[in-house]
Amino acid sequence: MVKYVIKRILILIPIMLAVSFVVFAILYFNPGDPARIMLGASAPQEAIEQLREELGLNDPFLVQYFRYLSGVLHGDFGTSYRSGQSVFLQIGARFPVTLTLAGLSILVVAVVGVLLGIISAVKQYSILDNILTVLSMLASSIPNFWLAMMMMLFFALQLDILPASGLDDGWRSYVMPVIALSLPPMAEVIRMTRSAMLETIRQDYIRTARAKGLMEHVVIWRHALKNALMPIITVIGSNFGSLLGGSVVVETVFGLPGLGSMVVTSIRSQDVPQVMAGTLFIALIFCTVLLIVDVAYTFIDPRVRTRYLKEKKPRTKKGESEVSAA
Repeated sequence: MVKYVIKRILILIPIMLAVSFVVFAILYFNPGDPARIMLGASAPQEAIEQLREELGLNDPFLVQYFRYLSGVLHGDFGTSYRSGQSVFLQIGARFPVTLTLAGLSILVVAVVGVLLGIISAVKQYSILDNILTVLSMLASSIPNFWLAMMMMLFFALQLDILPASGLDDGWRSYVMPVIALSLPPMAEVIRMTRSAMLETIRQDYIRTARAKGLMEHVVIWRHALKNALMPIITVIGSNFGSLLGGSVVVETVFGLPGLGSMVVTSIRSQDVPQVMAGTLFIALIFCTVLLIVDVAYTFIDPRVRTRYLKEKKPRTKKGESEVSAA
């Protein structure tokens, strides 16, 4: 098991290198001059050239990339072109907002999605099952930015019961962002839970459990759900990683000072150090979540745990076995 975790951690190295190279190349070849954006359109050309030289923007692509990579390996993610502050400190200040938003959203997705998926599977082909199926299809097709703006118009402007933007009202400021962010993945979890549960409750051991006289809720929650959790955990884990990176639009619409809105603002101003650090951080969190999901398999399914914890028996030579037998 330890070897598997170490191997997965080592795989993160080429993944992060590939992500950093692709993002840096996109920013490098993107039209526009960061120095001109920083100084303004009316700045003299001499000042722009001097700033480009100070920032190292006149160097070739590979020189700039390896210089940035060398700084990252030494713990230096650079300084923001816009604010002049450390990029690492800005990420540390904004990430708790994004983590809170994604954590609350995935909690809603997991609890409500799994519960409605179980109900839909148990009540297969009933009116409730058909309603949940239609609603999940509608929820998965609604863009979260459109839903965010519609909720803002209705709950904030017309009813005036929820704040339109910012974090000034505490937990009430997270209500609409969490709903807008969690609705599409919730629909996916409902469909996956329904499919996994329908496949599980048709197994022979479920019929045996019912034949022994166990109560229906015991059969569903202790036997069927436990064996159907593998694909559900996979979907929830991948959605949690996606929520961390996909909160960009929702944070921008509701004006939340999170990591996603910082990356969007940095892209507009071509703040390369801030975009690179934010993207690498989101990619690292996403890969870490997938690693945690893989490790969680060993606690859910005993077959997976047995495969990783099984010790190989030492092989003996033919001569040694004959001597021992004699």
